[in-house]
Amino acid sequence: MLGGIKEMIEDISFFGYFIFFFIFGRVILQIVRGVIRVFLKKKGTPIEDEYHRLYEESMEWMYKSELKTSK
Repeated sequence: MLGGIKEMIEDISFFGYFIFFFIFGRVILQIVRGVIRVFLKKKGTPIEDEYHRLYEESMEWMYKSELKTSK
């Protein structure tokens, strides 16, 4: 009887270690991917740069149109 309980506890601890290392591995991969993404994004992609330029132009256009309407 004690042998069965001991094996059951070993099985539970084995699966606990498996789940822990699986989750730990996923967390480490997410951190590594985030760090790589930060290093690669020091210079924005052309699409991001274009969106930023268009955003700046639209904000400038809105600001100018507000000045015209307030006069």
